[in-house]
Amino acid sequence: MSLFCLVVSCNMQNDDFNSHDFSSKDITIKNGIIQSPEWLRKEVDRVADRYNRNPDTGERTYSSIVSLIEHKGDEFIHIFDVLSNLSSV
Repeated sequence: MSLFCLVVSCNMQNDDFNSHDFSSKDITIKNGIIQSPEWLRKEVDRVADRYNRNPDTGERTYSSIVSLIEHKGDEFIHIFDVLSNLSSV
């Protein structure tokens, strides 16, 4: 399943993402949370929204591991939800 998701991500068409001009340098992280690019932040938030928020603070439960993979000069992003046996890209 993870390999399938990775292959699908290579073909992903998104206004904010083009595999030919994306670089890991484009990722901004603040306080351990991805801030940009917007599409990646939204995807990680979407995974977190699968779970109940902290009842005391209302904060999301982030359970994703985001990996950058370089293959033949191209960079790919894999988002893995450790609380689920499914992965999302």
